[in-house]
Amino acid sequence: MEERKAKTAALIEVNEEILNVAAKSVSQGEEWEFFCECGGEGCNERVSLTLPKYSDLHDRGGLVLARGHRGTRARRARRVH
Repeated sequence: MEERKAKTAALIEVNEEILNVAAKSVSQGEEWEFFCECGGEGCNERVSLTLPKYSDLHDRGGLVLARGHRGTRARRARRVH
């Protein structure tokens, strides 16, 4: 379980970098691909989100999760389709 939590934390950091790069783009309304933050072994799913949707999700304490995936955090993990 600790390994999965560490992987989730690393994926969140990567997604934050994607957010930082995307925020500098000309087209703010387009969708960007973020990594699923489930932390599952072998998961390499991606989820397309607009920047406001991504920010809102994390501001509420949720995780970016591919359909059918579960997060490592019990608190308000939200699935994003």
